[in-house]
Amino acid sequence: MSPAVPPFVAVASTLSLLPPNTGLYAAVMSQPFTPALPTDSRSRSCREDPQESAVSRADMDITCRTRWRRRTGCWGGPVRRWVSPARRCSAWLVAGVPCELRLRNVIIMSNVIVVIGPGSIGQAIARRVSAGRHVLLAGLRQENADAAAEVLSNAGFEVSTATVDVSLRESVHALVHTATALGDIIGVIHAAGVSPSQASPETILSVDLYGTALVLEEFGNVIARGGAGVVIASQSGHRLGALTAEEDAALAMTPADELLGLPMLQPDQVRDSLHAYQLSKRGNALRVMAEAVRWGKRGARVNTISPGIIFTPMAKDELTGPRGEGYRHMIELCPAGRAGTPDEVGTVGALLMGPDGGFITGSDFLMDGGVTAAYRFGELAQ
Repeated sequence: MSPAVPPFVAVASTLSLLPPNTGLYAAVMSQPFTPALPTDSRSRSCREDPQESAVSRADMDITCRTRWRRRTGCWGGPVRRWVSPARRCSAWLVAGVPCELRLRNVIIMSNVIVVIGPGSIGQAIARRVSAGRHVLLAGLRQENADAAAEVLSNAGFEVSTATVDVSLRESVHALVHTATALGDIIGVIHAAGVSPSQASPETILSVDLYGTALVLEEFGNVIARGGAGVVIASQSGHRLGALTAEEDAALAMTPADELLGLPMLQPDQVRDSLHAYQLSKRGNALRVMAEAVRWGKRGARVNTISPGIIFTPMAKDELTGPRGEGYRHMIELCPAGRAGTPDEVGTVGALLMGPDGGFITGSDFLMDGGVTAAYRFGELAQ
């Protein structure tokens, strides 16, 4: 290869030979090869599997993404393509400097949207903000993540999956590691949770309250500049009576690993599953408000959405559960006169995560068809 060939021409020529289908990992097997190009002592050699070595992943990030893509703008931005295992991929030109490769798995870094809880609402938001980005779908059960991945993949999105238990710090931390290996995390959609009809008070507090605090903390450490997050809370947080200023501050600011030890969250203080759910969702909004300050120092934003009754599998459990009659009564007497849809939540999520929401952070958006208004000032107050 001639040294006179511009990097973007060499890269484009190489890419034109690749099969068109997009893959999660590019399997590359090559012999060491250095083109006859000027060397640069600043270049880093990418010699190991980035999935197996944090050092080599950092090298791949610095050399093959930062210096190549950001300095030259080659190939129109962050993308990944399938490379035949038999192809000799000798080098990627990094601003005119060879980057030696002896890689089994090569990932050209992407902008990543992480969806935790890939159900109806998580997918609805993801579809609106993830075009041209890599979507990492994470759920407690692999089969749920796989089902969502099939839907989004068939719609043209580039998707991978993972499992996560948000009530375990090590599990959330592992998800962060998986996501950062894919690229810059520019979006986090946290829609995982359990409802009052699905779990005990202890489980609700562990998943909905503590789990959300973990997600905000762990992803707040790595969110990219210009990134945004959305946490799905609930109208139930608005139906809880006023807390004291000290209780608000405790839910917002207590270190995550000490949160479940708060006196106000002990079994003798939490009456039932609904009360635990209301406390958790109030805590989510308060926690996001506090975390918005920390995320802002990284140039990122985060907000909550508090939906009312949205037609999802979780809502079906509630409507057919012991509180079903009360929920149906809510729907009949609320100003909107109906339940909501995941797509309507998706529209608000897209606003909060997109450029039009650039001045919005630390806020909670109540969208419940007027149920809370009716409870305070309408027929539901009776």
